[in-house]
Amino acid sequence: MPKAQCVAFCGLLSENIAKIRKLVESGAIGDVRFVTTTLLRKPLVGEELPWRVQPEIAGGGLFFDLASHTLDFF
Repeated sequence: MPKAQCVAFCGLLSENIAKIRKLVESGAIGDVRFVTTTLLRKPLVGEELPWRVQPEIAGGGLFFDLASHTLDFF
């Protein structure tokens, strides 16, 4: 029997995201046509990279690890 797989993004439960969702869904801010996001993280200088950002281990590396969270907001 196939098993369901999912990823829990708890950021979606934040109060700020809930407010943004209400504004968008109510039309209070008009039609959203463009969105810019910025992901900030301190540089990994002099550290061993965590497994999740190593493409040979995790697949897509840093982009796949962080981009999925950003896209989930939309």
